[in-house]
Amino acid sequence: MADEPTRWTCILAPDVRVTTNVRGMALQTAVGHVKLPPKDAAWVANTLLEPGQTENRDLKSGAPADLAAPGNGSPLDHLDRQGLVAHRLDGSFGAVVTCIPLRPPRGPRPRRKITGQIALAPQAMLRVRDGGLSLEMPGAWARIVVHDTKVLELLPLLAAGCNAEDCADTVQDRPAAWVDAVLCALQWCGIITQTDPSDWALHDLVLHAATRQGYGRKPLGKTGLPHSDAQDRQPTSLRRIDLEIPNQETLDRRDPPFSALSTQRRSRRLHGDPPISAQQLSEFLYRTLHQRDGHRPHPSGGACYPLTGYLALHHSLDVPSGLYRYDAVAHCLDMVAETDRALNRLLTDAAANAGVSERPQVLLILSARFAKTSSIYEDLSYSLILKEVGAVFQMAMLSAAAMGLAACPLGTGNALAFSALAGLDPLVETSVGELMLGAASDADPNGPPNA
Repeated sequence: MADEPTRWTCILAPDVRVTTNVRGMALQTAVGHVKLPPKDAAWVANTLLEPGQTENRDLKSGAPADLAAPGNGSPLDHLDRQGLVAHRLDGSFGAVVTCIPLRPPRGPRPRRKITGQIALAPQAMLRVRDGGLSLEMPGAWARIVVHDTKVLELLPLLAAGCNAEDCADTVQDRPAAWVDAVLCALQWCGIITQTDPSDWALHDLVLHAATRQGYGRKPLGKTGLPHSDAQDRQPTSLRRIDLEIPNQETLDRRDPPFSALSTQRRSRRLHGDPPISAQQLSEFLYRTLHQRDGHRPHPSGGACYPLTGYLALHHSLDVPSGLYRYDAVAHCLDMVAETDRALNRLLTDAAANAGVSERPQVLLILSARFAKTSSIYEDLSYSLILKEVGAVFQMAMLSAAAMGLAACPLGTGNALAFSALAGLDPLVETSVGELMLGAASDADPNGPPNA
């Protein structure tokens, strides 16, 4: 097949909105705007705009791509360097791909054929976005919208790593020039690479790029409305145990100074006798999670407080074993499940995660009701929830040090097993952190607290 002609066309990026007046044009994104004088505004209006980007829908759709050549000083060159221009590759079969900028490009579009060894970036992903297929490398300056599904035929070869020249015969019914142009687009947007892959895991890179400023133009912060507490559905309580609120003056008088607590704080995995008591549980929860006047002892993004404390209680001096939900406002425990194989499995897994043989006396499980945060913070939500877990863990460790208890945060837990035991929908509320708690043991290699 003869090489089919391919052509690059430039249009304004889809997140750019245009307003015009007698003084010129403003190109607005979620994080800023660019003003153009009347002369440049007229050029942009007649070359770059697509229907829907301004009130005038009788405009041309795209400018010749060679006007974006670096250094020619055209309005297109100016806007392209600021990441406001999308590049669409067209062929005789129609649109092939479009490179959608998320921030200014890392350099001009490659204009030479790619040669040598190439591979799909290990963190590259194909996802559905805005009703179409989007090829993305988290953290890259642009993503690729796939219009021609023939592009997908290249992915298995690229995933295995190959020589660029070997790709020419991969896609049926498409000539070598078409393949070369697609490879240029994939490399430009970070989907394929000729260098060693980074050490980032995909999920870590996605979370990092989505929750840090600078990677894209989507605003981060308070972008929504608070979640209604009326929508919350809590597990049915089998019984309620009211906890006695500690005397604050007694705590203030008894506690060591903060400098001593921060020095004494250690992860202690071994528990001793007698086991933890109801009074100690009450004081620990009061110090760590109790909500007074709308506030808790730990920070929370927007004071949303999406976290709820659950106690998987194995052995206590005077509290029956079972799974309890801590009511942070009423300062009480609601039993939501009795001891069974599922609860023992959570405790056994916790011991294994900590590298000890004995089940903990208490496993504090922090669950998150995601909507409480996501309704306000959107993309930042999970990152904020995990930060809040860390703040709770620090409060818990300092509280345990002050009380002479053994506490140890864990790196992971079985979220699905917990949700099933608590009767929760894991997509609505699920566990995000675990911490072992119990009476201190003299056999602990870290020594007893407050020693």
